[in-house]
Amino acid sequence: MSTAVVVTCLLSVLCFRVHFAALHWLDSLVTRFISHTHTHARGWGWDEPRRPCCVVGRGWFFHRTLYFPTMSFIESRTEYTFWALWSAPLLVDTDIRNMSDEKRSILMNKEVIAINQDTLVTAGDRVSGANGGVQVWSRDLANGDKAVVLFNSGSSPAPVGVTWAQLNCTATKYTVRDLWAKADLGTFDTGFNARQPVPSKDVLFLRIAAATSE
Repeated sequence: MSTAVVVTCLLSVLCFRVHFAALHWLDSLVTRFISHTHTHARGWGWDEPRRPCCVVGRGWFFHRTLYFPTMSFIESRTEYTFWALWSAPLLVDTDIRNMSDEKRSILMNKEVIAINQDTLVTAGDRVSGANGGVQVWSRDLANGDKAVVLFNSGSSPAPVGVTWAQLNCTATKYTVRDLWAKADLGTFDTGFNARQPVPSKDVLFLRIAAATSE
């Protein structure tokens, strides 16, 4: 048996386990990763959050995101958000020539990929929300910006927000960009609060930067 066949069989078994683990992945994903900190991610050493990277696909033996009975669009986007934040390897198991618009919107968001590929190679730490509900996660970026995830882990829509003090920010004002919406949300003095409640298991993925003086 060739090495290629052996490797393929091992990956199939591994991804088969992932498929069934994904049925209830979101309730335990963040909890499982709590013991990790940014010190685990560095150049040539990446975090692997108890899953064989982020595998987005369609086959029975693979992580069938966007397909019943595993994960919805919101849950798939949330998963991808955390893999980007944690500098985890990103793998794709799908026909990239014929992706749905939903899959394309997740996998081909260049701003989200840029967080994953940031040269500082750190992973996000949870800032608040140890008891569930709304969680705040943050990660430093190479140019001085911060990537921030506001995650509603609850079962119903909830308001989300973060203060600059929580993130140990030192500038007077910060600009906020929504990476999934690809939209600038404005400049804020003391923190950011979303205008609308965030749905259950959904996120706001933000990039904040110190505002330049005019």
